[in-house]
Amino acid sequence: MLFRSEDDFNAIPLTDDALLDLWHTADALHAFATEHRYLYSVMFEAASVTGHERTEDELRQGLATLRFLHARCKHTAEAGIFTTHARQATQQVWITMHGYLMLELGGYVRADAKRAGTYNDAIARAMIGLGAPEADALRAVKRSNGAAQPAPARTRAH
Repeated sequence: MLFRSEDDFNAIPLTDDALLDLWHTADALHAFATEHRYLYSVMFEAASVTGHERTEDELRQGLATLRFLHARCKHTAEAGIFTTHARQATQQVWITMHGYLMLELGGYVRADAKRAGTYNDAIARAMIGLGAPEADALRAVKRSNGAAQPAPARTRAH
């Protein structure tokens, strides 16, 4: 999926589960980034090592992505699942997602079945950190295609 318009974002399935909807968004953005490495980099890198100046269209695409992610985070916060403001939730999820993607695209983490477990776990942990119940966040990132699943959190002995 190439995110060029609001219609592209709206093609991501919506359910009656705000966390699952947020996961679908994170998963679709991961697929976009890995399928369109250069465009993702152009849209979201802070600095260009090649001297490329982003076009207005490239910047607009990046902002549309952030707005869409914000709408999903806002929905989750308004549903009472996140205990933080939508803006904070958007920033947290984006930082987690984008940070991981930049490491993967840069070749610093593996892009295979292990990736699924690590990426899923990072997104689930961001959701939990924002106030989502652990069981609900872990369920939301469960992949129907049998990919690696996030591990439940371990409790510390006191």
